[in-house]
Amino acid sequence: MLTQAFHYWTAALRQSAIWSVALWTFVFTIILIIALFVVGAGALVTAFSHPAVAGRFPAVQAGHMITGLFVMWLILVAAGPFLAAGIYGLLSQAVLERPITWGSFWPLGRQFYGRAWGLMGFGLLWMLALALVGGVLAGLAHGVGVVITIVLALLSWPLALRMLGGLFVDGLTWTDSFRKIWGLPGYGALWGGGLVAIITYGLLAVIDLVLIKAMGSIGLVLYMLLSLFLVVAAPLWLLAVYRATQAGRTPTA
Repeated sequence: MLTQAFHYWTAALRQSAIWSVALWTFVFTIILIIALFVVGAGALVTAFSHPAVAGRFPAVQAGHMITGLFVMWLILVAAGPFLAAGIYGLLSQAVLERPITWGSFWPLGRQFYGRAWGLMGFGLLWMLALALVGGVLAGLAHGVGVVITIVLALLSWPLALRMLGGLFVDGLTWTDSFRKIWGLPGYGALWGGGLVAIITYGLLAVIDLVLIKAMGSIGLVLYMLLSLFLVVAAPLWLLAVYRATQAGRTPTA
């Protein structure tokens, strides 16, 4: 199964447009940083530009700052799911061996926008469930309960991968994808494939640190390039493993 996943992964990497994921991740990050800085700075300037008024009416000053924070939150809420939709839309199409172009990010972002919200909603439910279970176990068994919670998180993360694959690779509805995550077939491959990704990522991170220490600025450039590679390669590998577990099924999207 992992051999089949490797085939899907390498086939997807051969599509040059797959690297637009790294490009748009970088562009969106810069745009968000600038937008959040401008909004945050604007809120601070507005709040403190009239100290006399702010001294008499501190609620006005607080109101400006809260408004700025709210606008920053809206920017993140609007842009975050679109970025995720474009990224996972591109990666899933590549894993399905469907042609993509450097311009595919935007239409796929619009097409999968709702699915990105669904994925985020599942992630929130998953974290809340772990937090609830962890709180109960920690209260009953203290340190042992914390360890058990960590183990449960590690054992249950393939559920999140199945949700991701169901929404973006198979094109299922949220409810159908949620229902499907509880099936047992392919669980070991998903967990093992994720472990491979984690170990590889860790080894590359160590190599990155060695390069930076040994080569200075050149090592830093290599680190940045390797990070951009992992932005594409890591989630692509996980989706390839998911598709390998679904061999014989016909995706609907």
